[in-house]
Amino acid sequence: MSAVNDERLTTLVVAVDYSQSLNALISDGCYDSVHTEITPRNFRLSATGCRQQEMLLVQFRDSVAPLEAVVRMKEQGYRPAIIEELLALGSQYPDLQRSIPIVALGAARVVENRRYVVCLGGSQSARELGLVVMYRRWSIYYRFAFVKE
Repeated sequence: MSAVNDERLTTLVVAVDYSQSLNALISDGCYDSVHTEITPRNFRLSATGCRQQEMLLVQFRDSVAPLEAVVRMKEQGYRPAIIEELLALGSQYPDLQRSIPIVALGAARVVENRRYVVCLGGSQSARELGLVVMYRRWSIYYRFAFVKE
């Protein structure tokens, strides 16, 4: 993990099979719990093929607005991860989410008039695939998954 521009960064290479179904991607991750709203009906997958993706996990040192995070990372050549990429990350690096939740700003859903994003979270004893409210400003206790464009 390195610190650049007031951020803590972790770079990983993740093999993503975009042709898999959402249920297969979730199953591959062996999560202890999955939010009931994370379904094929609510998260339609559109990408195809298999690719090695360079993923960057960013933990900002100060609170950050979602658009601000996206703009800052776009300037460095990254886009927000989508659900397929986050699930591949969770499957291939299962322990990453145990210490600090990992959010995919590219995987959003409106539930009861509130916007949520997909998040890998958990503890030493359990791993969760959940939804978290899209905050106006995110605390430093989240990491964001971005993919090299």
